[in-house]
Amino acid sequence: MKRELISIVTFVLLCNSLIGQVALTKRVKTQLYDKGYDIVPVYKCTGNSLEYYSDAYAGETLEKFNVKMPELYGCTDTGYAFVYFSGFERSACKNYSVVIIGNAQSMYIPKIYIDRNHNLDFTDDGPSIEFAYNAESISFDLCNSKETTGCLHYRLSRYRLDNLYALQKNLDDFFTANAGTKKYLGMHNSFRIQCENQWGVDVKMDNDSFRIAVEDHNINGLYNEPGIDHLQLVPYGQEPVSNNANEGSIVLPKEVNFNDSMSILLQHLNVSYRVTAIAGNGQTITIRSNGRHKREAENLIGKKAPRFNYELLAFRKYNKIRKHKGTPVYLFFYNFKNADTSIFEQLTQLYNENKGTLTLIVLNYGNSPTLVKEFVKENYYMWNNGLATRKIYERYKVDQLPMGFYLDKKLRIQNVGVTPEEMRRRVH
Repeated sequence: MKRELISIVTFVLLCNSLIGQVALTKRVKTQLYDKGYDIVPVYKCTGNSLEYYSDAYAGETLEKFNVKMPELYGCTDTGYAFVYFSGFERSACKNYSVVIIGNAQSMYIPKIYIDRNHNLDFTDDGPSIEFAYNAESISFDLCNSKETTGCLHYRLSRYRLDNLYALQKNLDDFFTANAGTKKYLGMHNSFRIQCENQWGVDVKMDNDSFRIAVEDHNINGLYNEPGIDHLQLVPYGQEPVSNNANEGSIVLPKEVNFNDSMSILLQHLNVSYRVTAIAGNGQTITIRSNGRHKREAENLIGKKAPRFNYELLAFRKYNKIRKHKGTPVYLFFYNFKNADTSIFEQLTQLYNENKGTLTLIVLNYGNSPTLVKEFVKENYYMWNNGLATRKIYERYKVDQLPMGFYLDKKLRIQNVGVTPEEMRRRVH
């Protein structure tokens, strides 16, 4: 059973604004986390002298470095691999943590040895991790050598390519051709790797709620480096779309110094917030309410609703919003990622209670048209169901999903950000 996210927030009233230190208790994934297929290729190890991680032409001689090998009792063959991590100062094999793999290509259970303290000595890192063949994955942390509580969480899983012979051959050819003088052991002995480099939590502050997350962008275990690391504020319970600054992630400004009064301004719906401190390990953040701000969509209030055509899913034809002139309209944008079952229960109540007196136009943005059509058909939703194009989405200045608009009989926008439940109370 999953533990519900709990934010530990201590608030005091200061200059008429809420301020508090929030514990970031969850390793937050982006929506792209499960779609990433980064590969850790494994190479044959024949002694304690290993070749650098580097792309090189096949046969090209690479520089070597020495490691102190672990006790490999019970291992019939050995491999080694590299995991990107820049949280240490070491001249040999910079920015990569070295992994030794006992039973790398035999039928025995592989033993994974992690150089946790980044000193290339595998005798002082504790026991190995056994990767049983029936295990889905193994996990481990790598921590910054100076800020030892600043860590990243890694997940290694088997890179299974059952029946994908062409893809396996292409990948094998690629890694062989770029291994230099290292002997690549093949995809069937290599791993998929995923890295969790964000801390976050769901927060309820005043009358607002959101999820805040900090990201170690340069993969060194530190989360508060100006000009490098990222900060995100997204809807409550939602995974960030990605860690791309073009998709909502804010890069910490270079001029920010958390030892003085400078801070970072974030905006969420009608409220703005200031972040005045981020712990180096990413597990606490200090944030205060900065008062109300005007959403861009509020500039549409009092104006005629932008015209658009939308695909009316139930009848497989296009409809125009201006055809609904004469009755009030509730226009609702959603995406399956951001709308739970309670939303559709509220829409159903709103529709059933106001047939003939209120028009519902419910538009999906971003999901597969086929998936949306099946969803509407299976649930027998009789309001106006359609698909929103990017042009429609931008014309209405939608800044968060789901988002509702109330239009009067003349199709002038009266309110934005109206939930189905709020709309029910408005019309009663």
